[in-house]
Amino acid sequence: MMKSLSWLQQSLVLATAFLLPVIFIPILSAPFQFTKSLILVAIVLVSFAIWIVTQLKVGSITIPKSLILLGGALIPFVYFLSSLFSENVSQSLFGTGIEVDTFLFMLVFYLLMVLTAVSLQTERHFVNLYWSVLAVFGVLVIYQGLRVVFGSDFLSFGILTAPTSNLVGKWNDLSVFFGLSALLLTISLEQLKMALKMRIGFWALLVISLFFLILINFSTVWVVLGLFSLAIATLNFFADRVRGEGSGAPKIKNLKAPSLAVLVVSAIFVFAGSGITGALSTSLGIGQIEARPSWGTTFEIAKSTFSENALLGAGPNQFVGEWLKSKSSAVNTTIFWNVDFNAGVGSIPTSVITTGILGLLSWIIFLGIFALSGSAAAIMRHSDDLVKYFMISSVVIASYLWVITIVYVPNMVLIAYAFLFTGVFVAVQQHARLIGKRTFLFSTKPRLGFVAILVLVVFLLGSGALLYSTSIKYASVIYIQKSAVSANVEGNIEKAKKNIERAIALNGSDRAERAAVNVGLLELQAIANEGLENQEVLGRFQNALTEVVGHGISATQADPVNYQNWTALGQVYEALVPLNVEGAYENAKGSYERARDLNPQGPEQRLLLARLEVLRGNNEEARGFIAESLQLKNNYTEAIFLLSQLEVNDGNIPGAIESVEALSFLSPGDTTIFFQLGLLRYNVSNFTGAIESLERAVELNNVYSNARYFLGLSYDRLGRKSEALEQFKLIEELNPENEEIKAIIKNLEAEEPALFDLVPPLPAPENRETPPIEE
Repeated sequence: MMKSLSWLQQSLVLATAFLLPVIFIPILSAPFQFTKSLILVAIVLVSFAIWIVTQLKVGSITIPKSLILLGGALIPFVYFLSSLFSENVSQSLFGTGIEVDTFLFMLVFYLLMVLTAVSLQTERHFVNLYWSVLAVFGVLVIYQGLRVVFGSDFLSFGILTAPTSNLVGKWNDLSVFFGLSALLLTISLEQLKMALKMRIGFWALLVISLFFLILINFSTVWVVLGLFSLAIATLNFFADRVRGEGSGAPKIKNLKAPSLAVLVVSAIFVFAGSGITGALSTSLGIGQIEARPSWGTTFEIAKSTFSENALLGAGPNQFVGEWLKSKSSAVNTTIFWNVDFNAGVGSIPTSVITTGILGLLSWIIFLGIFALSGSAAAIMRHSDDLVKYFMISSVVIASYLWVITIVYVPNMVLIAYAFLFTGVFVAVQQHARLIGKRTFLFSTKPRLGFVAILVLVVFLLGSGALLYSTSIKYASVIYIQKSAVSANVEGNIEKAKKNIERAIALNGSDRAERAAVNVGLLELQAIANEGLENQEVLGRFQNALTEVVGHGISATQADPVNYQNWTALGQVYEALVPLNVEGAYENAKGSYERARDLNPQGPEQRLLLARLEVLRGNNEEARGFIAESLQLKNNYTEAIFLLSQLEVNDGNIPGAIESVEALSFLSPGDTTIFFQLGLLRYNVSNFTGAIESLERAVELNNVYSNARYFLGLSYDRLGRKSEALEQFKLIEELNPENEEIKAIIKNLEAEEPALFDLVPPLPAPENRETPPIEE
């Protein structure tokens, strides 16, 4: 029985290593990363439960006498402490089930490290784990290689449709994994004695790893990989001196080809990678922009957070709030102006912000102990070459991943691997008798035994509760995504409503409540289109209204510091303003103002207030909010669009044109001024003047789709069909999923007016509530 439990526990560790990077459910409604998160939580907690049962059976608790494990325990402890003082305790403790920066995941990661350390006890165990990792590498190579050859539609399963889609996570996460495989293969080639065929095979795998690293070309990985290969080459060069062998003089013959090859390739792509890989990426249609706050921005956010709560930080999983409070207005001029970053420049720097000085100290202690132990192990003599290999490789791989977590934000899979390989290192230390075991015998001591059994049983029950809670959240997210598919793809509002109700019944998160608001607004619009003068229709409308308002309020109660929840509630009340519902305007304004306070640098909240004032007929107040919005984001197309509509409605177009013309002379490089001028001229049918302004706008910003849209319409109105068609084809390249653009192109190719059969039924583009294209 004991052997079976021990074997099962070891198998679960191997399953973690193999399944995490590659597992997913090929269903649109199954959340990709959450599936991996659930698998990790399930495997770790089941393995932990097996370990508890094993300890209860033998009547003692045995763990490695490791300072690494002891130091690592500080991390989940500090996370728990910080969570208790967070603005949203539930979000900090457990999150929605996918966020890494929570107490739940830090506890699971720590347990993974401990369970790995206690489960792997023989060289055969280590060999099996490493073969599992290499098997993952093989799966990734085959899968990604086939997609490179046959295109992104091949083996997409309907969800991995982008050229950069992969089994691990983000495109750059895949690069981190291939960096890991390159290091592991390098160490294997240099440390292991193997047959010629196997050596050739390992060299081929190393070349394949480098090929995919070149294809992805993530500069951070090249730098980190280059530094580690340099460290390996340096240790090889000074090997005799480090180990006190021979004369101790450095020897060129100690340098080895694998580490030198990786070093040279890394150096080339650190300094000239973009120029070399640019053509390859373009030909394969592979490219990705992944943005995150810089070191400077992360440091500024940390200073702001520490000024308010230095000891425990903002609270786990609360980085977004700190980002919104400290966001520079310069960000609003970029394409990331409305991105709510949930992490800083790296995972560990983010953790420091959310857990404060205590969090910083816990990471320093843990990583410091690991670095000292790892450095000693790397230069220590070992009589067993295989043990030496496992010792060095586990230290290097874990160190590589820890450095990545400092300088980058890897996904959950890679952070789990960092803890797993740290556990492997502890297990190898124990196997090599560099550290001992600590055994707490409680079977012969009744009082101690009672306490120990009680604690272990509580842990066992807690593991079951955490697994159940995570599973429920996973099921809820599936229903949320099913609801989105029903509403947005199938157009079935009733089905969407049923799915979202199931999601809320399972887990009434703010995300689920916001989704219910969106479905509810669609339902209200559908009912209103039937005619509210009918009493039966009016009754259904009032019932639906009560439900959607309730969902909006519930969202703000679930997370009162999330501005998106207040925005959703404001949109509910705003929809009622044209119907003259009592209190709708006041409630909408109060909700938007609360959202504005929580997102002080957000221009969108000011624009929402402006639109609300327009509905109320308060055009001057609306102009004031538009001005505030443009002050925060001077290239805010939606705000300029609304301002132009106000000028048209107020009959003030000539004066507005004169003012904007004057501004264009003062700011000849301001794209948005020329867009506004072109839009105003378009509104008075001055298409020649509109073309002049809009051509200047797209000259300054050649990806300005809305400017190209009205430029194309102006060309069309003057009979310049070929030039109009050219503009809309360029827009289609930038917005390939926009159906209206496809219809306009079809009209122009048929020598019809651009808006033939589109306006009506749609409103004229200049009269819509929002610009034609979302940018």
